[in-house]
Amino acid sequence: MGRWKVLIVDDSATFRQVFVEALSKIPELTCIQAADGAEGIRCLVIDHVDLIITDLQMPVMNGFAFISYLRHREDTRHVPIVVVTSAGTESDQQKLEAAGIRAFLRKPVAPDCIVACAIALIPQSTGPLP
Repeated sequence: MGRWKVLIVDDSATFRQVFVEALSKIPELTCIQAADGAEGIRCLVIDHVDLIITDLQMPVMNGFAFISYLRHREDTRHVPIVVVTSAGTESDQQKLEAAGIRAFLRKPVAPDCIVACAIALIPQSTGPLP
């Protein structure tokens, strides 16, 4: 099991799998997957995570509601979040920046870009990757 955990929240199983495969290049990372924000919250009850990658448009609980929930909790307030979405306006991006989102990427996104974000953001919350 890796030293750091990444929670991937996306209703597309295909995108989740692409992200898991890309991040598996970093042996220190373990990925946890959720299909929507509500499932993501259930995952956070069980596990502490060091990075969250989330979509915006999802059923049950969308990315905006999920991020709002995370930012209002003491234990998740400072976890870095990467938003990866095919939707999103400039206004959405401004709202996300105000919520402290560190990266906003548009789908389709190159797997190497996800890896670069993880390498850049996890050290900010946990210490450097080896």
